[in-house]
Amino acid sequence: MDKKIRLIASISDNNVIGINNKFSTFQTGQMKMFRDITLKTPVIMGRKTQDYIQFPLDERVCITISKFNNRVIDGFVHAKSLKHALSIANIYDSQTISIIGGQSIFEQSLIFADEILLIEVYTSKDGDRFFPELNFFEWKFNKRIYYKADQDNEFPYSLVSFTRRLK
Repeated sequence: MDKKIRLIASISDNNVIGINNKFSTFQTGQMKMFRDITLKTPVIMGRKTQDYIQFPLDERVCITISKFNNRVIDGFVHAKSLKHALSIANIYDSQTISIIGGQSIFEQSLIFADEILLIEVYTSKDGDRFFPELNFFEWKFNKRIYYKADQDNEFPYSLVSFTRRLK
């Protein structure tokens, strides 16, 4: 059985995902949502995302793409390329593989993705890393769930899902 490849990102109104190797849009309340979505799935990320997270995520196999093995933190699995990371992720007992960034990894993996989940935060942020623009001939909008600003979230946000039209 082929595993579903899911991209998950938190983005601002202007598609920013990060600045200076840090996430720019994650809010405290979104972290639980992110955890619930990625729990028990292999999680693929680039080295800069790994460096920001700093420790393996619980109940998930964390696979870091890096040209150099010595740049991978203990507890993360090293992969030399996206294809290598996907082959490692396929070993694990999960129906879904989660890809969590950063920009370069999202750009490379878009062609392999079956589903995209975007946490759209309703604010504009300065940034130097962006989520790739989606071609809506290739991606079908499924649904949007709105969340209000609250004590854990400074800004309102939505969870938006897309599936690939054709592969």
